[in-house]
Amino acid sequence: MNEANDQRPADFYAFGKLLWCVLTGSGPRPREQQLQSGHRLIDVLEREEVTPLDALGAQLLDTDPRSRLADWRTVLAELGEVHATLTGSRTPTPAPRSIGGEAIAQARRVAALPEVQQAAADHARAKQVRDWVALLRRDLPVEMDQRLAGAVREVVDASGHELQISVGGGGHDPVELFALQPALSVPGLEIGQAQAVDGMFAAVQLLIFGTRVRFPTFRVGLYLLEFPHDLWLLAIPDLEVGDRSSVLRIPQWLLEGLPKPRGPLPYLMAHTRQAAFEMAAAVGDWFLDRLASYLRIIANGLDIEDHTAWTGQPSCPT
Repeated sequence: MNEANDQRPADFYAFGKLLWCVLTGSGPRPREQQLQSGHRLIDVLEREEVTPLDALGAQLLDTDPRSRLADWRTVLAELGEVHATLTGSRTPTPAPRSIGGEAIAQARRVAALPEVQQAAADHARAKQVRDWVALLRRDLPVEMDQRLAGAVREVVDASGHELQISVGGGGHDPVELFALQPALSVPGLEIGQAQAVDGMFAAVQLLIFGTRVRFPTFRVGLYLLEFPHDLWLLAIPDLEVGDRSSVLRIPQWLLEGLPKPRGPLPYLMAHTRQAAFEMAAAVGDWFLDRLASYLRIIANGLDIEDHTAWTGQPSCPT
């Protein structure tokens, strides 16, 4: 034996073997077999309370001496916990503490401070606004789908389901769209100050696309832009063109006839909610009015980015 080597890991390994033998009344198993299913303490003794000792044994019999448990305080503490469980001798949990009337009185004074009252009121209103807007965002797609369901079904059926029209939330981040088409900017509307809600996607959008053939996508979204004190309603159309890596386009002529932005509108007001439903209906009508042009472009293989293809008028010679 090399006296320069630390022999404690070997002592702990031996203790792990001895512990198993004492508890099971059996001779030692070869190597680390006592850690295997069927030989663990819980399997032999059939008592859930000894489960922690199997975990302890696994650390004591670690085959790598460098990571093997070698701390008697830890071993004794774990044995003590299991012993207390088996014998019911665990120290009772202290009774719940109560606090004196002075602390309660001062806590009530804190709750009555003006700044605390104002913060509580602000928090309550913010939650009320969030719930109100969430309900509006939930109801808009439902209303739009019910209103356009018949027209959508007719177009999809007529195409043999080669075309699909989607009604729901989604779209693109309006900050990205504003950068793409500066004409979207509105006096008094600072898009960069809008709160990021639901990824800033449209509350409701309409788009038509090919099911099996990748046709250009025509889309319009109604965005609810939330600011700290008011709301803006904004309709933004776009085209996705190109190959599999679609390119987003918003030509300025595509904005023609689009419902005008509305805002700022106050939260929690019935007329604001009604304005959102009216604008959603107008966006739906705008989309349906342009479907025939979109379908003519697709059917004839025309350039969807050519304004004259949408109007049906020939291009003027240059």
